[in-house]
Amino acid sequence: MTSNNNIIIQDNFLSIDHFQLLDIILLEFDFFWSWNSILYQGDFISDEKYNRQLVHWFYPKKGSFKDYYEVFKLIPDQLGAKEVIRMKLNCNYPTDKIMEHGFHIDTEENSKTSIFYMNTNNGYTKFEDNGEIVKSVQNRMITFDSSRRHSGSSCTDEYNRLVLNINWK
Repeated sequence: MTSNNNIIIQDNFLSIDHFQLLDIILLEFDFFWSWNSILYQGDFISDEKYNRQLVHWFYPKKGSFKDYYEVFKLIPDQLGAKEVIRMKLNCNYPTDKIMEHGFHIDTEENSKTSIFYMNTNNGYTKFEDNGEIVKSVQNRMITFDSSRRHSGSSCTDEYNRLVLNINWK
């Protein structure tokens, strides 16, 4: 575990068995995804055709969390979360060049944000206050104060960029 500029970076966050189980669930043909805009506000992408992603909501319960409850609940538990405010899985499509999604915060609540990278790709998370970039590395978890403005990005070298976003106390 490393800590840079109040960002905690934990590589190999999940055990190999737990990570492989998540991977199997996500690749199942019946895993439910819904279309969503990447961000609803702000001037962040000049071409609206790139403002799309697939999302699976866990909290607040919008998706089929009950189907995967035992597997996914272990992640906020491992973080030490007493309360999960929001948890969703984002699937971003690749683009011809890296596109940042726009700086934002996930919640106004006094809480933590954790981002779990499901696959390695050349996408990243960037922080507005210092320009720091954290690369998307499979089985990496980053945690930071929810008041920090950050942006995700697309990738160009894989079929998708999969990240689990958790806001918690």
